[in-house]
Amino acid sequence: MTQNLNLYTMQTLFEQPVEPVDFIVDGLLAPGLYILGGSPKVGKSWLALQLCLAVCRGEPFLGFRTRKREVLYLAL
Repeated sequence: MTQNLNLYTMQTLFEQPVEPVDFIVDGLLAPGLYILGGSPKVGKSWLALQLCLAVCRGEPFLGFRTRKREVLYLAL
């Protein structure tokens, strides 16, 4: 069983179009999975909740513009 290996030059990769990132919170948060870590009792849960509410409502978050999106908040 043989498989062909596709090889690309750096020039070919450089010429490929790259789609712009669609930020949820402008310049701060793009779609994906994030882990918010820090010392206990410093307000991580409240920060995450405020972020989720701002994105759900399409309101600014910490002075950054947000795009209205659905949010799944798992407080584990």
